[in-house]
Parts: sequence; structure tokens; C-alpha cells
Amino acid sequence: PAAGAVPPDLPHADNLYPERPYRLLAAFRAWAVFEYFFAYKDLIGADWTRLVQKALPEIDAAPDAEAYHLAIARLLAQTGDSHVWLYSDVLHNRQGSHLPPALLTLVEDAPVVTHVAPRTGAAAAEEHPLTVGDEIITIDGRPWRERFDKLALITPASTPQSHAERLANRLLLGPENSPLTLEVRSADGSLRQLTLRRTATLRELPHERGGPVFHRIRPDIGYVDLGRLEATQVNPMFDELKDTRAIIFDLRGYPRGSGPALAGRLATRDNIPAALFDFPVLVPPLDGQGGWVHQEQLVQTIRRSAKPRYEGKTVLLINEEAISQAEHLGLWLRAANGTTFIGSPTQGANGTVTELVLPGDIGASFTGQRVRWPDGRQLQRVGLQPDVPVRPTLVGIRAGHDEVLDKALEYLETPPSP
Repeated sequence: PAAGAVPPDLPHADNLYPERPYRLLAAFRAWAVFEYFFAYKDLIGADWTRLVQKALPEIDAAPDAEAYHLAIARLLAQTGDSHVWLYSDVLHNRQGSHLPPALLTLVEDAPVVTHVAPRTGAAAAEEHPLTVGDEIITIDGRPWRERFDKLALITPASTPQSHAERLANRLLLGPENSPLTLEVRSADGSLRQLTLRRTATLRELPHERGGPVFHRIRPDIGYVDLGRLEATQVNPMFDELKDTRAIIFDLRGYPRGSGPALAGRLATRDNIPAALFDFPVLVPPLDGQGGWVHQEQLVQTIRRSAKPRYEGKTVLLINEEAISQAEHLGLWLRAANGTTFIGSPTQGANGTVTELVLPGDIGASFTGQRVRWPDGRQLQRVGLQPDVPVRPTLVGIRAGHDEVLDKALEYLETPPSP
């Protein structure tokens, strides 16, 4: 390639179980990329070189494709970064791609059904075997925790809440249309044995909130679902809610690029620092004999909108579903006007994602950019922390209450302390 050009990665897609030299190359390549370009290497919690050295014998001696791909997965899981994803057909086929048409969330340290997809067609009249609020006890005759702990070993996560969010619905994965036996505890405390079929994928089970994207939840309090609000809707939203005394922004999910526009309408002044960026850059030396890595830093600031500023209070609902762009939106809103966070900690993974390919057609990603609070505080492996902590309870879910939203309304109704 020409000087400065990036040569294409060779996935070795024709051989999912590469020969020994290429298996070792995968380990060395993973070492080098994370050693020089992983923005949070210092947060791994162990010496990265030693971790790779310890993984080498398993990668070297892997007897087949599955063992090799699992060894790579276990190594990358130790990076502690929720932006680390492994793309492997071998592991995908091993785990399966389908689950029953229901979603789980870890509530009070147990997997609980929090969403059931409506039945369609001839099955529409049938009662769904799973109910919101059902607690999973066993999966295929084994305690659910056994499967959770095994998956955790090959699933990178920045924080415990990130692990919980990533693994909850993987617990039920298996081959398409395969049977699944569950023991569940109902709201009345009784145990039920269910046999279901895995007929849906996670992509087919979007759990979007219903109702208008933005509206008045009370005459003087607005509500905005940031998981559905488009950037082009920001100004119409503020026009609609301009005379409210407060707005509740719901960030329990992933936003759609609305952060800069929102912050611009809330900012008290122009050029408010919102975040610090550090990113490694490969700089080719003048003699053309190689390169070195150095850190570049950028201070990101808020550009105030020319439109009228919203003067009311703002609160942001957060939980473990918020990651990356969602967490960055939190940085923008806190910097803009001191928005109050209500809920539970977010995942703790922020910064642009970088990708690499390893022999055996293994794709991987990681955070290639460090993002911090404008005062330098750590965000990665911490997440946004609530000013007013509250988590959903099993009792509340079974009763159909949104306890986080209820807490926000309670907070906004409470007179300020003298």
C-alpha cells in the first residue's frame, strides 16, 4: 500500500480453524492492537501482556474451531469493555440465534420477564404462556445462574450492570424452533413448568415504549422519549413544551443523535465544555521506516442554539440500557444546564468503536477513543451515576408501574430545600 494507507485485514474466512501459526498470529495481533490502540488499557485491571501470555497455551492447543474461537472470546472478555464484541459464526451457531418471543431483565438479581411480544395470526387468541413479571428459576432443568456464569466468561462488559443487560436475553438463546423448558415463579408465588419454542430473534423483539414521542405527562411537566426522538424533532418538541416548568427526558435505551440539538436549547452560555476526548494516533515517521503512537486530545464544547433557551427544570431517566452515545448525551445535558439524573447506573462504555479481524474469520471491536467528564473524571467502567437512585422492583413490574418515572415525578413535585 501507499505510504499512510491502511492495508486490508485478511479474515482467512476459508478456514474457521486455522493452522497453528495463524492461531498464534491471532493472539499476537490481538495483543498488539489492544496494546497500542485500546483507549482504556489502563483500566483492564491486569497486565495485558500477561493476560495474552496466559491465554496462549489454550489458543495454541485448541483442537477444533469451537475451542479456538472460545479461547479468543475468553481472552477478549478480560478487556472489561462493553464495546468489545466478537463476531464469529462458530460461536453464533454454538449459542443459537432464537429465543421465545419475550424479553428478560435482571431484577433483584433474578431474570424476570419484562416484555412479551403480542401473538399474531391464528395464535392471537391464545393466552401467552409467559407473563410480564414471571421470574425464571430454571432453564432446561438447570438453575439459570449456571448458564449466566458460563456466558459471562466469554462476554466482555465494563460494569456488572452491563453484564446483566448483555446476558439477560442470551440466557434463552438456542437454535431456531428448538424447544425450551422453563420453570417460572408467578406473581402468586406458584411454580409453573413451561415448554416453549424459540421462534424469534432479538432484532424481531424491539421493546420500544408506546405513546407519543413527546407530550405533557402532566399539564406543567413534559415527557420526551429519547429512544425515539429524532434530531429533527428537537425544536418542535421544545416549541410544544416551552411553557412547562419541567421536562423528563427518558434515556433508558439508545438515542438517535439528538444530543447536540438538545444541549444547544438548554445551554446557559456558548462553548460550555461537555467532554474530553483522548485518542491514539499512528504517526508515520519522516524516514518512512515505521510508526509510533501518541495521544491527541480534544475538548468538546456545546454550541448554544439561536432559538430560545428552555428555562424549566430537566431530569434524565437512566439505567443499564444506556451505553456509548446514550452516556455521551448525558454528558451534554449535565454540562448544558445541570440536568438531574434519576434511575440506576449506565453501562460505562463510551468512545468511538474500532474494529479488527483475526484469523478464522473472527471479527472484533473495541473502544478506540477515551471519553471523560470535562473535569477529567472517569466515565468508562463507571457509567453515569444517578443523583436520585431508584430501580424497578419485582412488585412494581408485576403491578405495571414505572417506578423510575414515578420517582422523577415525585422529585419534580417536591419543594426545594430552603
